[in-house]
Parts: sequence; C-alpha cells; structure tokens
Amino acid sequence: MINKGSRAGVARDMAVIAWQGGSQALVGKVIQTRAFESLVMPLYDSGLLISSRFAASRYEGISEGQGNPDLPLRMRFIPKRARDEISRGDMVVTSGMGGVYPPDINIGRISNISYHEYEISMEAELEPLVDFSRLEYVFVIEEKTTND
Repeated sequence: MINKGSRAGVARDMAVIAWQGGSQALVGKVIQTRAFESLVMPLYDSGLLISSRFAASRYEGISEGQGNPDLPLRMRFIPKRARDEISRGDMVVTSGMGGVYPPDINIGRISNISYHEYEISMEAELEPLVDFSRLEYVFVIEEKTTND
C-alpha cells in the first residue's frame, strides 16, 4: 500500500519506481486505488508480466516474478539468436510495449541464462535492482502519449 490515491491523481496501471543505489528501478504497478491510498503489485509477484528488453542488445522478452522477493525474476521468450549477444550482468529494462511502463526503466541484471537446443527461445534469471527489504519511498509515474 502507498499513501496516495485517486485524489492525488494515482490511477490503475500506473508504473511505480524507486531510486536505490543511485539508479532508478521498477517496483511494480498500481492495481487498485481509493481516494487516499493505492495498492501496488510488486515486481516479484507471479501475476505481473512486464514487456522487457536487454538494454545493450535490445532483444525482447517477458519478465515476471516468482511470487517471492527472495527468488530471482524470470525473463522468458528471449529469441535464441540472442545467445551470443547477452551475458551475465547485462541490464534488462522495460521495453515500453503495452502502454503501462515507459521504456528504459531498469528492472534487473542477468544472473543466469538457460536454454535447450530443442526449444525456440531462452530464459534468463534476473536479480532485481530494487531491494524490497529496504524500500522507503516510491514514485508513481504515468506514460505520456503525444498526439502529433
């Protein structure tokens, strides 16, 4: 729960970020609002799917939690052709697809990559940049669209 709600302009599906260790990182998204408070689904929740990509190589996939802040996130559906261009420690960011999360918000770093020759895609484990046990302040952001 956060202490801002619809009276402060918070709405469902707004992205929530935090600053920790000198960098901005994704915390989750707003799933419910009341007048003076909102409920945020955290990044590690298994029901939260995030369209994401590798910051350097730009290959895309879907990141999701495993329901526990102590477990790594998973990034699935990574094209196999990416295997020579990604490695442990690479940063994963939001892709901007889907309209909930603006592009290039840090999610986490690759801690492990796995694939099988018979599968058409790969999977990676991510260590989130946000330490949820030390989370104090969060910021709710809105994806701005322009009509040119």
